[in-house]
Amino acid sequence: MSLLFKTIAVVAAAAIGLTASQSFAQVTFATSSGASVSGGAVDAQAIFNLSGEVLTIELINLQQSDANAGQLISGLTFIVDDGLGASLTSATGNTADSVGSGGSYTPSSSPQDLSHWTGSTSGSGSGFTVGLTALSGGKPNDLIIGPDSVGGFSGAGLYGVNSSVTQHLPMVLGTATFDLTVKGLTSLSQISDVVFGFGTSGGEGNCDGLITPAVPNPAPVPEPSTIISGLLLLVPLSIQIVRSINRNRLQPIKTDY
Repeated sequence: MSLLFKTIAVVAAAAIGLTASQSFAQVTFATSSGASVSGGAVDAQAIFNLSGEVLTIELINLQQSDANAGQLISGLTFIVDDGLGASLTSATGNTADSVGSGGSYTPSSSPQDLSHWTGSTSGSGSGFTVGLTALSGGKPNDLIIGPDSVGGFSGAGLYGVNSSVTQHLPMVLGTATFDLTVKGLTSLSQISDVVFGFGTSGGEGNCDGLITPAVPNPAPVPEPSTIISGLLLLVPLSIQIVRSINRNRLQPIKTDY
């Protein structure tokens, strides 16, 4: 390998090393410890994953309680700092269509389409708001419930048969997954002002989401085109370095007699 290519490789490796730790990967928001609404204690998470212009959100209910429908997740809003609006392309989750007389339930064998969930946007460009809601009209259903009496969603545990929860079936077991297309979204985009919505009327309460861990959004990965452009800019620098090395090699050795 020539000295020029060795120099380019070393400089490029250093540049890639600087960006390797800046992975967007995912960012998670959660309700604060001890959070509650009028329906009772709540514990929720929203995990955001970015792939191109597709934003995937896992909306999770962690609260092991079925005492009140007001504890079920029915909405999520957040702000994207740039882009041209968002559209909801899919909403899926495992569901239970009924609860037996003893509180037993049977989970769906595969994720189901959650037709009650709809998406909306307001504003555009810098700082537009995205909203997801299961309160899209008619009797509320497809709300997200937390773990059953044994802490899972496999059907091994029970849900309270006297709960107001059973009036809003089917219910989503634990996690709903949403795919949104956000035009203009990049790895430099930031998510903020996350708010979880609970209950069947929208009046039971909202809770702010806190980033987890409590640090700013992860530093973004540069776009591939940006990386390529940056590497191309390194070529002249590498040539200059090699020329400088060669000049130093050709300098006559001075000796004092």
